[in-house]
Amino acid sequence: MAKFVYPRNLSEKHPVMCRIGIFQRSNSLVDANVKDAAKAVANVAQQTASTSPLHQIYLYTPSAVTFADGLAYENIDFTNAVGSALSAAQQASEGKDIGLIDTLKGYFGALAADKAGSGTTEANLAAVLAIGNGQTKNPRTQMLFKAPALRQLSLTWKFMASNSAESAIIEAMIKTLRAHAYPELIAGGSTFVFPDIFKIDFVQKGGGKAKLINFANAYCTSVSVNYGASGPAFFPDGSPVEIDFTMSFQETATQDRKTIMDGGF
Repeated sequence: MAKFVYPRNLSEKHPVMCRIGIFQRSNSLVDANVKDAAKAVANVAQQTASTSPLHQIYLYTPSAVTFADGLAYENIDFTNAVGSALSAAQQASEGKDIGLIDTLKGYFGALAADKAGSGTTEANLAAVLAIGNGQTKNPRTQMLFKAPALRQLSLTWKFMASNSAESAIIEAMIKTLRAHAYPELIAGGSTFVFPDIFKIDFVQKGGGKAKLINFANAYCTSVSVNYGASGPAFFPDGSPVEIDFTMSFQETATQDRKTIMDGGF
């Protein structure tokens, strides 16, 4: 296991460090004895990692660390659906035989009409009439919950090497991080093996985790390396003096209320 530390006096000057562990992705198709179909599917869908890291990188904590929770909703308009339901109720009150199936057909048919009729001539005519009358239908919009979003995290560091030897260490560290963010190509170039999994956490120099939101196992989704943002500067051997380095990650699984209350995955 390779271990990288930047800067060299990291533990002396920084009470909280950013630790990036690189772990080999575990193959989820390992238990051939699972008989329960639901459990088998759940096993396949797991994005698990090995217990021992391949590499560990210790860096100073960036000046801004933002954890953003996203929850996806969809707006549903029930104008025609409610109208259809009211019409069915009216017919039922008049003694007409309206079965449950017919009522449901009218309900969902109205939903489809809401979607399909947005560009029709009837819809345009209704818009003209609404303008003339100064009235429009209440869309009866409701929010339909879809799912939590896979959280993302982007971190940026500035590396300022003091000499060419330190620049070489930074170069090796960046190369290691980039290499494990990429997939492996096998089977004569016909198949990609998933990239390795990254675990990002923030630890205190005396031991223990810092009091920040936990981030689950993640894949690296992008890497940006910017040389000489303040101007071109190189050591005599051609090694760069200044490097701005950014990595973006996305969690392999969504959080739920229990994982949040428990502190995350």
